[in-house]
Amino acid sequence: MEFAGTRCGLMDPYTSLLAEEGEALLLDTARLVHRRVPMDLKNIAFLVVDSGVRRELARSAYNERRRECESALDWFRRDRRAGAIGSWSEVTVERLDRVRARMPETLWRRARHVVTENGRVHRAAEALGKGDAASVGQLLQASHASLRDDFEVSTAELDFLVRWGSDNGALGARLVGAGFGGATLHMVPADLCADYETQIVEPYAKRFERQAQVWEVRPSSQARQMAKEEGWKFS
Repeated sequence: MEFAGTRCGLMDPYTSLLAEEGEALLLDTARLVHRRVPMDLKNIAFLVVDSGVRRELARSAYNERRRECESALDWFRRDRRAGAIGSWSEVTVERLDRVRARMPETLWRRARHVVTENGRVHRAAEALGKGDAASVGQLLQASHASLRDDFEVSTAELDFLVRWGSDNGALGARLVGAGFGGATLHMVPADLCADYETQIVEPYAKRFERQAQVWEVRPSSQARQMAKEEGWKFS
């Protein structure tokens, strides 16, 4: 899809139409199929921390990252020694390791992010199904590191928020969305939630002279028209 100069994908509109309360969606974009994953983690809260850095994807390197991923996949398809490749889901870490010496470094790092992130998504779905909050948190942390180092879409502000979280009781945190600003998602023990919300704001403001905003969020059902009497609420 393409909108307002940004080559956006399917994830946001897909989940807006098909999400259900208390569940995540495991989406296979190559086949356009999904399965529902329960998010029943006991005594866990999810917080979104807005960095206050406005993200304008059409003016950022978002489209560049999209082109780099397409170029990396095309490289695999042209390289006979890599083997036949139809989509990213067919590229393994072992295949990546075999081509590292031949593949352009930037494309290889973009590919490594995509391939390892696919693996993390499947492991996170398995951990969610088991109610294994610790494993989900570790995967969130690993995901942010990959977004920061291999995909290079993080910012100093987002890195600070994630690092602060890991130092102050979060089980895991990562940037959410396309990066280049925006927000981070923090997975926090519920009994730390109230203090965490207030304490993260001050050091962030001192470091960056920006006001972070914090909301507790939960998985909810698909987008719909709200009745006036319902008012506004975040979920």
